Amino acid sequence: MNFKVGIIRAGPSGLAMLRAFKPEQKKGNKTPEIKCYENKITGMECGTTPEGLE
Repeated sequence: MNFKVGIIRAGPSGLAMLRAFKPEQKKGNKTPEIKCYENKITGMECGTTPEGLE
């Protein structure tokens, strides 16, 4: 059975998931098909503070 994994954001957790599978793919081990739905690195809203929390 083939699995597919969708990574919605490219924050710390999403990037860790992408990086975790890379060595396994290079070794030739079975890994799920991975699709990242973000075209830039994100996370913690780039240091901005939500209004009202200053």
